[in-house]
Amino acid sequence: MKFTKKLVGIQYKSREERNKFVVSELGEAYIGETVLNVGGGGESHMKKYLNDNVSYIEIDIAGTPDLKINLERELPIPVKENSYDTVICTDVLEHLDNFHDVFNELLRVTRKNLIISLPNSAKNISSYYKDKVYKNNHTSRRVQYGKYQKFYGLPFESPKDRHKWFFSYVEAEEFFEYQSEKKSFKIKEMFPVGYYANDRRIKAKMLNGIINLLFNDNAKKNILSSSFWIVIEK
Repeated sequence: MKFTKKLVGIQYKSREERNKFVVSELGEAYIGETVLNVGGGGESHMKKYLNDNVSYIEIDIAGTPDLKINLERELPIPVKENSYDTVICTDVLEHLDNFHDVFNELLRVTRKNLIISLPNSAKNISSYYKDKVYKNNHTSRRVQYGKYQKFYGLPFESPKDRHKWFFSYVEAEEFFEYQSEKKSFKIKEMFPVGYYANDRRIKAKMLNGIINLLFNDNAKKNILSSSFWIVIEK
């Protein structure tokens, strides 16, 4: 699949803003009358941005979701096959050892559209060799988080949560292209979010110019993209 021309700049900095982004960026084209948000945050952030006629259900391990589930221990998801027009799972799968099993469950319960986002781990690898420590890098924070990134590295104690997979934007693309052939679903869109080349800051534009000279499209996606997004049509 060719590199998409859709480059989305920095759009969200919180879980609620990410939920809002799903509706504003993808809602008109892909959100149907019934929505299942898997790992939405347990606070129904997305519901306030949906039309009143949309039936919304949220699954999460914490907070006050409609259904509280630990996806690493409680599969299958207690939902019938093809139950929801749209299933949404943003920045969740990377937290799970059983990434592949949960992805299969998302496909199973989806009737039509499945929206997934994943972090691009490769983008922040430069923080390691630059010795650029994660913000607020005090000892109490280091108990749960790594020195250079929030969910990677070696916390001082066993963390309550962390990312279980380290992969690049291009690896995510290739994973879903492989799965689409194997499982016969259609990829409607794949695009990067947090793509700094789309930022209006002078520094970002200068950086993009240099990168365009030195790197191919795949390298640019890995270097510039904060996250990977895909829309699947079942």
